[in-house]
Amino acid sequence: MKVVVGNKLEEMDKQALDYALSGYTKVVIDLGTGDGRFVYGSAKQNRRTFFIGIDLLQKQMAVYANKCLREKILNALFAIGSVENLPQELANTADEVHIILPWGTLMQKIVQPKTEVVKRLGSILKVGGRLEILFGYHPDFEPSEAQRLNLAELDESYIRNTVLPTFEDGGFEVIRTLQLDKNALGNVQTTWSKKLAFGKKRPIYRFELTKRK
Repeated sequence: MKVVVGNKLEEMDKQALDYALSGYTKVVIDLGTGDGRFVYGSAKQNRRTFFIGIDLLQKQMAVYANKCLREKILNALFAIGSVENLPQELANTADEVHIILPWGTLMQKIVQPKTEVVKRLGSILKVGGRLEILFGYHPDFEPSEAQRLNLAELDESYIRNTVLPTFEDGGFEVIRTLQLDKNALGNVQTTWSKKLAFGKKRPIYRFELTKRK
């Protein structure tokens, strides 16, 4: 797989990945990591956990990849990929997968999920691993994006009857779902969450699921 090391793009095979992960008690993947702030901050605070950020854009991840390189944060890695093209090297690797305030195609895959996409998400988790998704939008505040992606209006009924059953069909068990106030975003360590926390009120939902055997 391709990984971002500072400003450079390098190749990492499965053997090198396994070596990098050895000695850590847990592996956490942040899918759609954006600039990688969550991975950087979490890795600094939790030195016994290995954090992997995945995003399509090398340039976006380079900022925090550089910080990790300069500060010698060894338990953080940034990989090129997407929900449609997850690195094969990461199969059955993660104890946890986080999707934090996705946008664009990743948001569409969560809000209008298909079983094959959900199974793809599960492929990078160990059996019994946890998937946490934090998301929210409002068509009135993002009309062009909502229209482009044909996003449904979010409410508890839609989530209960449309979204969660697809995740269950894809091999997950729902632990709990929460609706949060946007003020809760202030505690989420991503660049996008900080911006939304000061924006307009919108429904925010959090799912916690586990991968079944």
